[in-house]
Amino acid sequence: MNLHALRIFTKVADLGSITAAANDLLLSQPAVTIQIRNLEKELGLKLTESKGRGIQLTEEGRFVYEQGLRLFHLEAQIEDKLKLFVAK
Repeated sequence: MNLHALRIFTKVADLGSITAAANDLLLSQPAVTIQIRNLEKELGLKLTESKGRGIQLTEEGRFVYEQGLRLFHLEAQIEDKLKLFVAK
């Protein structure tokens, strides 16, 4: 799984908007859209649906989002612990 695309997807899900996520990540809106489409293609799942000017997660999208949050939280915990080791 492409973790870069997953990180972008979780930001889109957090903000509910591809445009808002693109602005926050300092990426173009088309670049964000391409990453999400590539992630959907890689997983073989539809993760989002259009909803007005924003997006809505599908059931599968909510699962991937929640698991992505868990993964990136674990990553942060590992980094924090490693910093403690380096500080010794």
